[in-house]
Amino acid sequence: VPFAFWGADLIVQQGKIGDVRLGIVLLILSLALLIVTNLPAAAVAGIGVFLYVAVASKNAKARDLGCLSLAAIASVLLTAFYLLPVMSMFDNVQLERLWRPVPLVQSTPFLAIFTGEAITINSYTFVMLVGACMLLIAWLRHRRDRQPLFWLVVFIVAAQLPILTQYLYRYIPPFTIVQLASRFSILLLIVIAIAWRDELWRNKRGERVPIASIVVAFWSICTIALVGLQLADVHIHRHSSLPISDAPEYATRWARPYYVWGD
Repeated sequence: VPFAFWGADLIVQQGKIGDVRLGIVLLILSLALLIVTNLPAAAVAGIGVFLYVAVASKNAKARDLGCLSLAAIASVLLTAFYLLPVMSMFDNVQLERLWRPVPLVQSTPFLAIFTGEAITINSYTFVMLVGACMLLIAWLRHRRDRQPLFWLVVFIVAAQLPILTQYLYRYIPPFTIVQLASRFSILLLIVIAIAWRDELWRNKRGERVPIASIVVAFWSICTIALVGLQLADVHIHRHSSLPISDAPEYATRWARPYYVWGD
């Protein structure tokens, strides 16, 4: 995903023709590798890169979007050896089970944390969303709402709002490939990395509030606490059976009680 955004940035900067070609190559390779490893992640990266180019491009938006489309088509053609068998065997390897509808409370990280299922992944996603909201509020206060990253974060938060997720990921491509709203947290890591780099590079003493550093510190503290719960052998549902919809690694310390006590 970072290489995809690097390639998009090279295209948008409108530098030398060699930089544009390098950007296209980076996009092709990164998207192709994402497709063969994780289709939902490839869809997330594709949506994020498209929005970034659409907002960041100023004087040659048609050209930049054309380069992005060329890279996307080339990456799909390069991975045809993988995509064609997946499409032909879709019904035979239970892939359709991954595209099943989920209840409203499980469709958005804002509510899923209160369901008692997939505790670990929902906790991490909720923490990341809180950090994203902190970033948006700080950027609005400092009138930095014209930068591409601002609108990318707005989209990431909006794409995980209740009710909207119930229809967006069920009926509208390519969100139907993404399946889960929480997967857009992948883009948050890219956004905060770019914002943190710019903040450390440009900020002078007292010039701006180091909001990116604050968000990174907040995420780090919360992550250490959540990992500490797992390492401390803390069980959320100590003797209850594992729900069929949850993999053991998605539930905080559920795996051991499930395999010890069984159904």
